[in-house]
Amino acid sequence: MASIPLETLENKCEVRASEDLKDEKGRRATGGKLEVYVRLREPLSGCDQEEKEQKWLVFQEAIASKPTVSMVRPTVSTGPASSPIKVEQTTSLDALKLEFSLVQNAIKAGKKDPAIVQRGRSLQSKIQETKQRLQSDAGFRREYLSAIAREIKTEKVYEQQLVQAGRTGEAKIIQGRRRVMENEISKMTKK
Repeated sequence: MASIPLETLENKCEVRASEDLKDEKGRRATGGKLEVYVRLREPLSGCDQEEKEQKWLVFQEAIASKPTVSMVRPTVSTGPASSPIKVEQTTSLDALKLEFSLVQNAIKAGKKDPAIVQRGRSLQSKIQETKQRLQSDAGFRREYLSAIAREIKTEKVYEQQLVQAGRTGEAKIIQGRRRVMENEISKMTKK
């Protein structure tokens, strides 16, 4: 005869016990042992959970076209002030479309942050404006191609700085943008 204290099942889901086997009256040990393992789905009463306080580091996908990095980017001169288009405003149409699709995916994923929605609207209007100007103005098209070529050079230098700083993830994003711009230039010059 062996008796197992079941009071521990009040607060825990598992009980492991190794009990000596005793005679019928429960007084003398007979020399054997009985190992008992009892497991319940839920404790009879109380809680079997431990509360731990942990700190989490969460990484989120960047929505912006260029990641923010605390290093100095090389600057590109915009030419004379009479230039109708500035480099800050000139971005590859394909790169804008890529960024717009990232924003749309973020919105579909449930991130309805007003800043993200506003970013999507501004990208959409910029894409439409650039398309219209490219179709209607040949001078804009030449300047657009040269501005993208300058931006590709800037992106390449920036990418190298990121690699040297050990930020390969951000460098890959810049490399992808640069390749999109290079492909757009090759498509537009073949036309």
